[in-house]
Amino acid sequence: MADGDNTAPPPVTFFLKFNGTVKKVQKHLKELDDLLDAYNEKFPEAKAEAKDTSFHMKEKQFNVEMTLESVADVYRGAVITVKVKDDSKEATLKRQLEEMKSKIQALEGGMNPAKRQRRDDNETKDGASASDGGNQTKTGPVLAIRVRGLPWGYKKEDMEEFFKGLEIEAILAILDKFGRESGEAYIVFKDPASAEVAIAKNGEKMGHRYLEIYPVSSAGELQQARRNTRNLMGNGAEEIILRLRGLPWQCTEKMVEEFMQPLQVDKVHLTHDSMGKFKGECLVKFCDAKTAKEGLKKDKEKIGHRYIEIYRSSLAEWDNQTGNYDESKTSAKNMPFVARMRGLPYTCREEDIVEFYRNIPILRVHLPVDPGTGRPTGEGFVEVASSDLLGQCLQRNREKIGHRYVEIFRSNMDEMQMTMGNAGSSAAAQRYVGETFCLKMRGLPFQCTEQMITDFFTKASVTPIRIHRKNNGGEAFVEFQTSSEQRTGLSLHKEHIGRRYIELFPVAYEEVAQIVGLPMDPYI
Repeated sequence: MADGDNTAPPPVTFFLKFNGTVKKVQKHLKELDDLLDAYNEKFPEAKAEAKDTSFHMKEKQFNVEMTLESVADVYRGAVITVKVKDDSKEATLKRQLEEMKSKIQALEGGMNPAKRQRRDDNETKDGASASDGGNQTKTGPVLAIRVRGLPWGYKKEDMEEFFKGLEIEAILAILDKFGRESGEAYIVFKDPASAEVAIAKNGEKMGHRYLEIYPVSSAGELQQARRNTRNLMGNGAEEIILRLRGLPWQCTEKMVEEFMQPLQVDKVHLTHDSMGKFKGECLVKFCDAKTAKEGLKKDKEKIGHRYIEIYRSSLAEWDNQTGNYDESKTSAKNMPFVARMRGLPYTCREEDIVEFYRNIPILRVHLPVDPGTGRPTGEGFVEVASSDLLGQCLQRNREKIGHRYVEIFRSNMDEMQMTMGNAGSSAAAQRYVGETFCLKMRGLPFQCTEQMITDFFTKASVTPIRIHRKNNGGEAFVEFQTSSEQRTGLSLHKEHIGRRYIELFPVAYEEVAQIVGLPMDPYI
Protein backbone atom coordinates (compact mmCIF):
# COMPACT_ATOMS: atom_id res chain seq x y z
CA MET A 1 0.00 0.00 0.00
CA ALA A 2 1.31 3.47 -0.82
CA ASP A 3 2.46 5.78 1.95
CA GLY A 4 -0.43 7.86 3.41
CA ASP A 5 1.37 11.13 2.73
CA ASN A 6 1.30 10.46 -1.01
CA THR A 7 -2.43 9.61 -1.09
CA ALA A 8 -4.63 12.36 -2.54
CA PRO A 9 -7.46 13.51 -0.23
CA PRO A 10 -10.84 12.00 -1.15
CA PRO A 11 -13.36 14.30 -2.92
CA VAL A 12 -15.81 16.11 -0.63
CA THR A 13 -19.51 16.37 -1.45
CA PHE A 14 -20.91 19.77 -0.46
CA PHE A 15 -23.30 22.46 -1.73
CA LEU A 16 -22.68 26.01 -2.93
CA LYS A 17 -25.40 28.61 -2.36
CA PHE A 18 -25.43 31.92 -4.22
CA ASN A 19 -28.33 34.40 -4.46
CA GLY A 20 -30.81 31.74 -3.32
CA THR A 21 -29.61 29.10 -5.82
CA VAL A 22 -28.03 25.91 -4.44
CA LYS A 23 -25.81 23.58 -6.53
CA LYS A 24 -24.19 20.28 -5.59
CA VAL A 25 -20.38 19.99 -5.83
CA GLN A 26 -18.04 17.00 -5.51
CA LYS A 27 -14.46 18.14 -5.50
CA HIS A 28 -11.00 17.64 -3.98
CA LEU A 29 -10.25 20.60 -1.71
CA LYS A 30 -6.72 21.60 -0.81
CA GLU A 31 -7.12 25.36 -0.36
CA LEU A 32 -9.74 28.14 -0.56
CA ASP A 33 -8.88 28.77 -4.21
CA ASP A 34 -10.42 25.36 -4.94
CA LEU A 35 -13.72 26.67 -3.54
CA LEU A 36 -13.43 29.75 -5.76
CA ASP A 37 -12.83 27.52 -8.79
CA ALA A 38 -15.89 25.44 -7.89
CA TYR A 39 -17.99 28.61 -7.57
CA ASN A 40 -16.85 29.97 -10.94
CA GLU A 41 -17.59 26.58 -12.55
CA LYS A 42 -21.10 26.30 -11.08
CA PHE A 43 -22.01 29.97 -11.50
CA PRO A 44 -20.16 31.07 -14.66
CA GLU A 45 -22.53 34.00 -15.19
CA ALA A 46 -21.35 35.56 -11.89
CA LYS A 47 -17.63 34.93 -11.92
CA ALA A 48 -15.65 36.68 -9.20
CA GLU A 49 -12.10 37.16 -8.04
CA ALA A 50 -10.73 36.00 -4.69
CA LYS A 51 -10.47 39.53 -3.27
CA ASP A 52 -14.21 40.08 -3.80
CA THR A 53 -15.40 36.71 -2.51
CA SER A 54 -16.00 35.21 0.93
CA PHE A 55 -17.38 31.80 1.93
CA HIS A 56 -19.65 31.17 4.91
CA MET A 57 -20.81 27.93 6.50
CA LYS A 58 -22.47 26.65 9.69
CA GLU A 59 -19.97 24.92 11.98
CA LYS A 60 -20.92 21.24 12.29
CA GLN A 61 -20.69 20.77 16.05
CA PHE A 62 -22.17 24.04 17.35
CA ASN A 63 -24.32 25.02 14.33
CA VAL A 64 -22.88 28.56 14.33
CA GLU A 65 -22.38 30.44 11.05
CA MET A 66 -18.73 31.30 10.42
CA THR A 67 -16.49 32.61 7.70
CA LEU A 68 -14.38 29.85 6.16
CA GLU A 69 -10.65 30.36 6.62
CA SER A 70 -9.57 26.81 5.84
CA VAL A 71 -11.00 24.04 3.66
CA ALA A 72 -10.21 21.62 6.50
CA ASP A 73 -13.46 22.83 8.13
CA VAL A 74 -15.59 21.73 5.16
CA TYR A 75 -17.53 18.57 5.97
CA ARG A 76 -19.63 16.22 3.86
CA GLY A 77 -23.05 17.76 3.11
CA ALA A 78 -22.03 21.29 4.16
CA VAL A 79 -23.94 24.21 2.62
CA ILE A 80 -21.46 26.97 1.79
CA THR A 81 -22.89 30.42 1.13
CA VAL A 82 -20.94 32.55 -1.34
CA LYS A 83 -20.92 36.32 -0.84
CA VAL A 84 -19.50 38.54 -3.55
CA LYS A 85 -18.78 42.21 -3.03
CA ASP A 86 -20.88 44.11 -5.54
CA ASP A 87 -19.68 47.61 -6.38
CA SER A 88 -22.45 47.97 -8.93
CA LYS A 89 -25.36 48.11 -6.44
CA GLU A 90 -25.71 51.83 -6.94
CA ALA A 91 -25.83 51.46 -10.72
CA THR A 92 -28.33 48.61 -10.38
CA LEU A 93 -30.58 50.69 -8.16
CA LYS A 94 -30.47 53.59 -10.59
CA ARG A 95 -31.33 51.24 -13.44
CA GLN A 96 -34.29 49.92 -11.45
CA LEU A 97 -35.44 53.47 -10.82
CA GLU A 98 -35.24 54.24 -14.50
CA GLU A 99 -37.25 51.10 -15.32
CA MET A 100 -39.87 52.07 -12.75
CA LYS A 101 -40.07 55.57 -14.18
CA SER A 102 -40.59 54.11 -17.67
CA LYS A 103 -43.44 51.93 -16.38
CA ILE A 104 -45.08 54.92 -14.68
CA GLN A 105 -44.81 56.93 -17.88
CA ALA A 106 -46.38 54.05 -19.80
CA LEU A 107 -49.27 53.89 -17.31
CA GLU A 108 -49.75 57.63 -17.60
CA GLY A 109 -50.02 57.34 -21.36
CA GLY A 110 -53.77 57.73 -21.16
CA MET A 111 -53.64 60.74 -18.84
CA ASN A 112 -55.67 63.83 -19.69
CA PRO A 113 -53.42 65.98 -21.96
CA ALA A 114 -53.97 69.09 -19.83
CA LYS A 115 -52.89 67.23 -16.67
CA ARG A 116 -49.86 65.78 -18.42
CA GLN A 117 -48.87 69.24 -19.64
CA ARG A 118 -49.14 70.68 -16.12
CA ARG A 119 -47.00 67.82 -14.78
CA ASP A 120 -44.35 68.39 -17.45
CA ASP A 121 -44.36 72.13 -16.71
CA ASN A 122 -43.80 71.46 -13.00
CA GLU A 123 -40.92 69.10 -13.72
CA THR A 124 -39.31 71.74 -15.91
CA LYS A 125 -39.64 74.32 -13.12
CA ASP A 126 -38.11 71.93 -10.61
CA GLY A 127 -34.73 72.07 -12.23
CA ALA A 128 -34.47 70.24 -15.52
CA SER A 129 -32.90 72.85 -17.79
CA ALA A 130 -33.31 72.37 -21.52
CA SER A 131 -30.08 74.29 -22.09
CA ASP A 132 -28.14 71.47 -20.44
CA GLY A 133 -28.87 69.42 -23.52
CA GLY A 134 -28.33 66.16 -21.63
CA ASN A 135 -30.56 63.21 -20.99
CA GLN A 136 -30.30 63.45 -17.20
CA THR A 137 -33.21 62.24 -15.08
CA LYS A 138 -35.54 64.84 -13.59
CA THR A 139 -35.78 63.17 -10.21
CA GLY A 140 -33.12 65.51 -8.84
CA PRO A 141 -30.16 64.75 -6.57
CA VAL A 142 -30.50 62.36 -3.66
CA LEU A 143 -31.12 64.52 -0.58
CA ALA A 144 -31.36 61.74 2.00
CA ILE A 145 -32.17 58.05 2.41
CA ARG A 146 -35.00 56.13 4.07
CA VAL A 147 -34.01 53.06 6.07
CA ARG A 148 -36.42 50.21 6.89
CA GLY A 149 -35.99 47.14 9.11
CA LEU A 150 -34.05 48.78 11.94
CA PRO A 151 -33.74 46.65 15.09
CA TRP A 152 -35.87 47.55 18.10
CA GLY A 153 -34.16 49.96 20.48
CA TYR A 154 -31.55 51.18 18.01
CA LYS A 155 -29.61 54.28 19.02
CA LYS A 156 -27.82 57.15 17.36
CA GLU A 157 -24.48 55.39 17.91
CA ASP A 158 -25.72 52.31 16.01
CA MET A 159 -26.58 54.45 12.99
CA GLU A 160 -23.25 56.29 13.12
CA GLU A 161 -21.37 52.98 13.28
CA PHE A 162 -23.35 51.51 10.37
CA PHE A 163 -22.66 54.60 8.22
CA LYS A 164 -19.12 55.02 9.54
CA GLY A 165 -17.05 57.45 7.50
CA LEU A 166 -20.10 59.34 6.16
CA GLU A 167 -21.05 62.85 7.28
CA ILE A 168 -24.51 62.60 8.89
CA GLU A 169 -26.50 65.78 9.43
CA ALA A 170 -29.69 64.32 10.97
CA ILE A 171 -31.20 60.97 11.96
CA LEU A 172 -34.98 61.40 11.73
CA ALA A 173 -36.61 58.49 13.56
CA ILE A 174 -40.19 57.71 12.47
CA LEU A 175 -42.36 57.35 15.58
CA ASP A 176 -45.10 54.83 16.34
CA LYS A 177 -48.44 55.76 17.89
CA PHE A 178 -46.88 55.75 21.37
CA GLY A 179 -44.15 58.22 20.40
CA ARG A 180 -41.43 55.57 20.34
CA GLU A 181 -38.92 54.96 17.54
CA SER A 182 -40.31 52.50 14.98
CA GLY A 183 -38.22 50.41 12.62
CA GLU A 184 -37.84 53.17 10.04
CA ALA A 185 -35.84 56.39 9.81
CA TYR A 186 -34.68 59.07 7.42
CA ILE A 187 -30.94 59.81 7.31
CA VAL A 188 -29.88 63.23 6.02
CA PHE A 189 -26.25 63.60 4.97
CA LYS A 190 -24.14 66.74 4.67
CA ASP A 191 -23.35 66.11 1.01
CA PRO A 192 -24.99 64.17 -1.86
CA ALA A 193 -21.92 61.97 -2.30
CA SER A 194 -22.39 60.49 1.19
CA ALA A 195 -26.03 59.74 0.39
CA GLU A 196 -25.01 57.91 -2.79
CA VAL A 197 -22.50 55.80 -0.86
CA ALA A 198 -25.11 55.02 1.81
CA ILE A 199 -27.53 53.68 -0.82
CA ALA A 200 -24.94 51.04 -1.76
CA LYS A 201 -25.28 49.57 1.75
CA ASN A 202 -28.77 48.31 0.92
CA GLY A 203 -29.18 44.73 2.18
CA GLU A 204 -26.38 44.90 4.74
CA LYS A 205 -27.00 43.97 8.38
CA MET A 206 -27.35 46.01 11.54
CA GLY A 207 -27.11 43.41 14.28
CA HIS A 208 -29.22 40.51 13.02
CA ARG A 209 -31.52 42.66 10.84
CA TYR A 210 -31.11 43.24 7.11
CA LEU A 211 -31.75 46.88 6.24
CA GLU A 212 -33.62 48.19 3.21
CA ILE A 213 -32.36 51.55 1.97
CA TYR A 214 -34.20 53.82 -0.46
CA PRO A 215 -33.13 57.17 -1.92
CA VAL A 216 -35.11 60.31 -1.08
CA SER A 217 -34.95 62.94 -3.80
CA SER A 218 -38.20 64.79 -3.06
CA ALA A 219 -37.80 67.97 -1.04
CA GLY A 220 -41.49 67.75 -0.08
CA GLU A 221 -41.08 64.27 1.39
CA LEU A 222 -38.03 65.35 3.34
CA GLN A 223 -39.79 68.45 4.68
CA GLN A 224 -42.75 66.32 5.82
CA ALA A 225 -40.33 63.84 7.43
CA ARG A 226 -38.81 66.61 9.54
CA ARG A 227 -42.29 67.38 10.95
CA ASN A 228 -43.27 63.77 11.60
CA THR A 229 -40.08 62.42 13.20
CA ARG A 230 -37.68 62.82 16.08
CA ASN A 231 -34.09 63.83 15.38
CA LEU A 232 -31.75 61.48 17.25
CA MET A 233 -28.89 63.94 16.65
CA GLY A 234 -30.53 66.17 19.24
CA ASN A 235 -30.97 69.34 17.21
CA GLY A 236 -34.56 68.94 15.99
CA ALA A 237 -36.36 72.26 16.44
CA GLU A 238 -39.65 70.58 15.48
CA GLU A 239 -39.72 68.27 18.54
CA ILE A 240 -42.13 70.42 20.53
CA ILE A 241 -45.24 68.18 20.78
CA LEU A 242 -46.04 65.71 23.58
CA ARG A 243 -49.04 63.38 23.87
CA LEU A 244 -50.68 62.74 27.26
CA ARG A 245 -52.81 59.64 27.97
CA GLY A 246 -54.99 58.66 30.92
CA LEU A 247 -56.53 62.09 31.55
CA PRO A 248 -59.57 62.22 33.85
CA TRP A 249 -62.85 62.80 32.02
CA GLN A 250 -63.37 66.20 33.65
CA CYS A 251 -59.94 67.36 32.46
CA THR A 252 -59.64 70.79 30.83
CA GLU A 253 -56.89 72.67 29.01
CA LYS A 254 -56.24 74.71 32.15
CA MET A 255 -55.75 71.56 34.24
CA VAL A 256 -53.16 70.32 31.73
CA GLU A 257 -51.33 73.66 31.84
CA GLU A 258 -51.28 73.51 35.65
CA PHE A 259 -49.99 69.93 35.48
CA MET A 260 -47.07 71.09 33.32
CA GLN A 261 -46.08 73.99 35.59
CA PRO A 262 -43.54 75.54 35.87
CA LEU A 263 -42.98 74.68 32.17
CA GLN A 264 -44.36 77.18 29.67
CA VAL A 265 -47.06 75.64 27.44
CA ASP A 266 -47.94 77.18 24.08
CA LYS A 267 -51.23 75.32 23.37
CA VAL A 268 -53.24 72.31 24.58
CA HIS A 269 -55.57 70.28 22.33
CA LEU A 270 -57.97 67.76 23.91
CA THR A 271 -58.64 64.93 21.46
CA HIS A 272 -62.09 63.48 20.69
CA ASP A 273 -63.30 60.51 18.68
CA SER A 274 -65.51 60.71 15.58
CA MET A 275 -68.62 60.94 17.79
CA GLY A 276 -67.19 63.90 19.71
CA LYS A 277 -66.47 61.84 22.83
CA PHE A 278 -63.38 62.82 24.83
CA LYS A 279 -60.70 60.13 24.48
CA GLY A 280 -58.81 60.86 27.71
CA GLU A 281 -55.84 62.12 25.69
CA CYS A 282 -54.42 65.46 24.62
CA LEU A 283 -51.58 67.00 22.66
CA VAL A 284 -49.42 69.67 24.28
CA LYS A 285 -47.43 72.11 22.18
CA PHE A 286 -44.40 73.82 23.74
CA CYS A 287 -42.45 76.86 22.62
CA ASP A 288 -39.17 74.97 22.15
CA ALA A 289 -37.74 71.45 22.08
CA LYS A 290 -35.84 71.89 25.35
CA THR A 291 -39.06 72.59 27.28
CA ALA A 292 -40.78 69.63 25.62
CA LYS A 293 -37.93 67.37 26.73
CA GLU A 294 -38.41 68.58 30.32
CA GLY A 295 -42.12 67.82 29.97
CA LEU A 296 -41.32 64.13 29.39
CA LYS A 297 -39.99 63.95 32.95
CA LYS A 298 -43.54 64.37 34.25
CA ASP A 299 -44.46 60.91 32.96
CA LYS A 300 -46.46 58.91 35.57
CA GLU A 301 -47.20 62.02 37.68
CA LYS A 302 -50.86 62.59 38.65
CA ILE A 303 -53.76 64.77 37.61
CA GLY A 304 -56.24 64.18 40.40
CA HIS A 305 -56.06 60.45 41.14
CA ARG A 306 -54.99 59.46 37.60
CA TYR A 307 -51.43 58.66 36.58
CA ILE A 308 -50.60 60.34 33.28
CA GLU A 309 -48.56 58.66 30.55
CA ILE A 310 -46.50 61.01 28.36
CA TYR A 311 -45.10 60.21 24.91
CA ARG A 312 -43.34 62.17 22.22
CA SER A 313 -45.52 63.25 19.33
CA SER A 314 -44.93 65.31 16.20
CA LEU A 315 -46.07 68.42 14.40
CA ALA A 316 -47.73 66.18 11.80
CA GLU A 317 -49.96 64.59 14.45
CA TRP A 318 -50.72 68.07 15.82
CA ASP A 319 -51.76 69.17 12.31
CA ASN A 320 -53.92 66.03 11.84
CA GLN A 321 -55.70 66.45 15.19
CA THR A 322 -56.22 70.20 15.08
CA GLY A 323 -56.80 70.54 11.34
CA ASN A 324 -53.93 73.07 11.36
CA TYR A 325 -56.40 75.93 11.49
CA ASP A 326 -56.26 79.33 13.11
CA GLU A 327 -58.76 79.13 15.95
CA SER A 328 -59.12 82.94 16.04
CA LYS A 329 -60.59 82.85 12.52
CA THR A 330 -63.18 80.15 12.94
CA SER A 331 -66.68 80.34 14.31
CA ALA A 332 -66.12 77.03 16.14
CA LYS A 333 -64.35 79.02 18.83
CA ASN A 334 -67.67 80.64 19.78
CA MET A 335 -69.65 77.40 19.96
CA PRO A 336 -70.81 76.44 23.48
CA PHE A 337 -69.42 73.50 25.43
CA VAL A 338 -71.90 70.81 26.46
CA ALA A 339 -72.19 68.53 29.50
CA ARG A 340 -74.62 65.61 29.61
CA MET A 341 -76.33 64.63 32.88
CA ARG A 342 -77.78 61.26 33.74
CA GLY A 343 -79.82 60.09 36.73
CA LEU A 344 -81.94 63.23 37.24
CA PRO A 345 -85.10 62.96 39.37
CA TYR A 346 -88.26 62.96 37.27
CA THR A 347 -89.41 66.10 39.10
CA CYS A 348 -86.22 67.98 38.19
CA ARG A 349 -86.74 71.45 36.64
CA GLU A 350 -84.36 73.85 34.88
CA GLU A 351 -84.12 75.93 38.07
CA ASP A 352 -82.89 72.83 39.94
CA ILE A 353 -80.13 72.32 37.35
CA VAL A 354 -79.01 75.96 37.61
CA GLU A 355 -78.97 75.65 41.40
CA PHE A 356 -77.00 72.38 41.16
CA TYR A 357 -74.29 74.21 39.17
CA ARG A 358 -74.22 77.12 41.62
CA ASN A 359 -71.50 79.68 40.88
CA ILE A 360 -71.08 78.29 37.34
CA PRO A 361 -72.70 80.51 34.67
CA ILE A 362 -75.00 78.24 32.63
CA LEU A 363 -76.03 79.47 29.16
CA ARG A 364 -78.93 77.05 28.55
CA VAL A 365 -80.51 73.94 30.09
CA HIS A 366 -82.21 71.20 28.04
CA LEU A 367 -84.39 68.47 29.59
CA PRO A 368 -85.53 65.91 26.98
CA VAL A 369 -88.88 64.12 27.41
CA ASP A 370 -90.25 60.94 25.92
CA PRO A 371 -92.70 62.06 23.19
CA GLY A 372 -94.76 58.91 23.69
CA THR A 373 -95.49 59.44 27.38
CA GLY A 374 -94.46 63.04 27.95
CA ARG A 375 -92.36 61.90 30.90
CA PRO A 376 -88.77 63.13 31.47
CA THR A 377 -86.08 60.70 30.37
CA GLY A 378 -83.91 61.34 33.43
CA GLU A 379 -81.25 63.06 31.33
CA GLY A 380 -80.30 66.66 30.73
CA PHE A 381 -77.84 68.86 28.86
CA VAL A 382 -76.26 72.14 29.91
CA GLU A 383 -74.35 74.60 27.74
CA VAL A 384 -71.46 76.71 29.05
CA ALA A 385 -69.20 79.24 27.37
CA SER A 386 -65.71 77.74 27.84
CA SER A 387 -63.76 74.54 28.32
CA ASP A 388 -62.76 75.63 31.83
CA LEU A 389 -66.42 76.06 32.82
CA LEU A 390 -67.16 72.64 31.33
CA GLY A 391 -64.41 71.22 33.52
CA GLN A 392 -66.04 72.77 36.58
CA CYS A 393 -69.33 71.13 35.60
CA LEU A 394 -67.67 67.75 35.24
CA GLN A 395 -66.22 68.08 38.73
CA ARG A 396 -69.79 67.93 40.10
CA ASN A 397 -70.03 64.32 38.88
CA ARG A 398 -71.85 62.05 41.38
CA GLU A 399 -73.10 64.92 43.54
CA LYS A 400 -76.80 64.80 44.46
CA ILE A 401 -79.96 66.50 43.27
CA GLY A 402 -82.53 65.61 45.90
CA HIS A 403 -81.99 61.97 46.81
CA ARG A 404 -80.43 61.05 43.41
CA TYR A 405 -76.76 61.41 42.70
CA VAL A 406 -76.05 62.52 39.14
CA GLU A 407 -73.48 61.35 36.60
CA ILE A 408 -72.00 63.99 34.30
CA PHE A 409 -70.24 63.39 30.99
CA ARG A 410 -68.53 65.55 28.38
CA SER A 411 -70.81 65.89 25.35
CA ASN A 412 -71.20 68.07 22.21
CA MET A 413 -73.81 69.98 20.23
CA ASP A 414 -74.44 67.19 17.69
CA GLU A 415 -75.13 64.62 20.39
CA MET A 416 -77.39 67.01 22.28
CA GLN A 417 -79.41 67.85 19.17
CA MET A 418 -79.69 64.19 18.22
CA THR A 419 -80.93 63.24 21.69
CA MET A 420 -83.35 66.17 21.95
CA GLY A 421 -84.78 65.23 18.55
CA ASN A 422 -84.99 61.50 19.41
CA ALA A 423 -85.86 61.55 23.09
CA GLY A 424 -88.21 58.62 22.65
CA SER A 425 -85.54 56.42 21.07
CA SER A 426 -84.26 53.75 23.41
CA ALA A 427 -80.92 53.75 21.58
CA ALA A 428 -80.45 57.45 22.28
CA ALA A 429 -81.80 57.25 25.81
CA GLN A 430 -79.49 54.41 26.78
CA ARG A 431 -76.42 55.68 24.99
CA TYR A 432 -74.33 55.74 28.14
CA VAL A 433 -75.61 52.53 29.74
CA GLY A 434 -72.78 50.03 29.22
CA GLU A 435 -70.73 52.72 27.50
CA THR A 436 -67.47 51.41 28.92
CA PHE A 437 -65.88 47.97 28.49
CA CYS A 438 -65.02 46.27 31.75
CA LEU A 439 -62.76 43.52 33.08
CA LYS A 440 -62.89 41.78 36.43
CA MET A 441 -59.52 41.14 38.10
CA ARG A 442 -59.18 38.29 40.59
CA GLY A 443 -56.18 37.25 42.68
CA LEU A 444 -54.75 40.68 43.49
CA PRO A 445 -52.07 40.88 46.20
CA PHE A 446 -53.34 42.27 49.51
CA GLN A 447 -51.06 45.32 49.23
CA CYS A 448 -52.02 46.02 45.58
CA THR A 449 -52.59 49.70 44.72
CA GLU A 450 -54.27 51.45 41.79
CA GLN A 451 -50.85 52.37 40.46
CA MET A 452 -49.82 48.70 40.47
CA ILE A 453 -52.99 47.86 38.51
CA THR A 454 -52.26 50.65 36.01
CA ASP A 455 -48.66 49.44 35.63
CA PHE A 456 -49.93 45.88 35.09
CA PHE A 457 -51.93 46.94 32.02
CA THR A 458 -49.06 49.01 30.59
CA LYS A 459 -47.52 45.65 29.63
CA ALA A 460 -50.16 45.56 26.90
CA SER A 461 -49.93 49.33 26.22
CA VAL A 462 -53.47 50.06 27.48
CA THR A 463 -54.62 52.22 30.40
CA PRO A 464 -57.89 51.77 32.35
CA ILE A 465 -60.07 54.90 32.52
CA ARG A 466 -61.46 53.88 35.94
CA ILE A 467 -60.51 51.36 38.61
CA HIS A 468 -62.94 50.04 41.24
CA ARG A 469 -61.64 48.05 44.26
CA LYS A 470 -63.81 45.61 46.18
CA ASN A 471 -63.86 45.55 49.96
CA ASN A 472 -62.18 42.15 50.18
CA GLY A 473 -59.09 43.60 48.45
CA GLY A 474 -58.50 40.55 46.25
CA GLU A 475 -60.69 41.66 43.37
CA ALA A 476 -61.15 44.79 41.28
CA PHE A 477 -62.99 46.04 38.21
CA VAL A 478 -61.35 48.14 35.50
CA GLU A 479 -63.07 50.09 32.73
CA PHE A 480 -61.66 50.73 29.25
CA GLN A 481 -62.84 53.20 26.67
CA THR A 482 -63.10 50.76 23.74
CA SER A 483 -63.75 47.06 23.19
CA SER A 484 -60.36 46.87 21.45
CA GLU A 485 -58.59 48.04 24.61
CA GLN A 486 -60.65 45.56 26.65
CA ARG A 487 -59.54 42.67 24.41
CA THR A 488 -55.93 43.82 24.56
CA GLY A 489 -56.09 43.99 28.35
CA LEU A 490 -57.63 40.51 28.46
CA SER A 491 -54.47 39.15 26.79
CA LEU A 492 -52.74 39.61 30.17
CA HIS A 493 -54.85 36.81 31.70
CA LYS A 494 -52.70 34.90 34.24
CA GLU A 495 -49.85 37.40 34.05
CA HIS A 496 -48.34 38.32 37.42
CA ILE A 497 -48.46 41.23 39.83
CA GLY A 498 -45.62 40.45 42.16
CA ARG A 499 -45.83 36.73 42.94
CA ARG A 500 -49.57 36.47 42.28
CA TYR A 501 -50.97 35.58 38.87
CA ILE A 502 -54.04 37.58 37.94
CA GLU A 503 -57.20 36.14 36.41
CA LEU A 504 -59.13 38.42 34.05
CA PHE A 505 -62.78 38.08 32.99
CA PRO A 506 -64.85 40.35 30.71
CA VAL A 507 -67.96 41.66 32.51
CA ALA A 508 -70.83 43.95 31.59
CA TYR A 509 -71.03 47.52 32.87
CA GLU A 510 -74.35 46.71 34.54
CA GLU A 511 -72.68 44.03 36.68
CA VAL A 512 -69.95 46.43 37.74
CA ALA A 513 -72.52 49.11 38.53
CA GLN A 514 -74.52 46.71 40.69
CA ILE A 515 -71.51 45.45 42.66
CA VAL A 516 -69.62 48.69 43.29
CA GLY A 517 -72.64 50.97 43.59
CA LEU A 518 -72.64 52.92 40.31
CA PRO A 519 -75.97 54.04 38.81
CA MET A 520 -77.16 51.24 36.56
CA ASP A 521 -80.11 52.80 34.76
CA PRO A 522 -81.57 56.28 35.35
CA TYR A 523 -84.92 55.22 33.89
CA ILE A 524 -85.84 52.80 36.71
